Amino acid sequence: MLIKGGTMKRLAVAVMALIMLAGCNGGAIKIGRLDKIDYTSEAELKKDYTVGARQTAYIGDSLARWHNYYGKKYTRALVATKAFTLTGKFTTRGTYQSDLIFNVRQGAKLPVMGQYTYKGTQYYVAATRDSRDNTHGLLIDDNGVLCNNAVTNDDNDRLYVAENGATTPVDVLFSKQIYFDRESGSSGLSHELIFGGINDVTLNLSYREYTSDLLARPAFSQNLIYKTGADIIRFKNIKIQIYEVTNEKITYAVISDEL
Repeated sequence: MLIKGGTMKRLAVAVMALIMLAGCNGGAIKIGRLDKIDYTSEAELKKDYTVGARQTAYIGDSLARWHNYYGKKYTRALVATKAFTLTGKFTTRGTYQSDLIFNVRQGAKLPVMGQYTYKGTQYYVAATRDSRDNTHGLLIDDNGVLCNNAVTNDDNDRLYVAENGATTPVDVLFSKQIYFDRESGSSGLSHELIFGGINDVTLNLSYREYTSDLLARPAFSQNLIYKTGADIIRFKNIKIQIYEVTNEKITYAVISDEL
């Protein structure tokens, strides 16, 4: 089949237009959206005493109180361990390269916006601003090491890549700021040991377990009886050293708990 000269010219122009269009779309890498931040489900322990600290309690007072909260633990921010500058020619649109400069001070807390896997490595995407006050996301791996050659745009839906990205100084590291997010509607579980006095034979304590919302879980209590004159008493993993005790008060220290 023969193609006339005019038709050939029109085809050539169309092919060049397609090539140019492909070039315009091939600069920044389209992300779409960031992955959610990884988390672990954990219990957080809060104690109202210090192991080894000498204390005094009266009848009805708590000797030791601790509380378990349940929720999610995750990396909320990344903290720069030293000041640094990141520079590079980043491809932002088509084949256009933009000189980007990031000056990050020591101790700066960069909020984590999400996670993204680039070249087989999963990174946290941490928000910061360049020297023109435009928002970007820096890529930082799980060990706190910065990726010099890629940053996200302000919407975190495109990745700008550079071949010559570099930091000054070279050894840039970040530490993690871990956050514990308590489960919505969960009040957790409280525990306490209460002093009940002594007589000639026994030292009396009581153990209580309860939530702030008793409808979620009924309160539980247990009477504990120890020999009067004991120097050390124990309940589960909690060991208490007794220094002095009367029917009115007790002077003691929690010496270990292993909670």
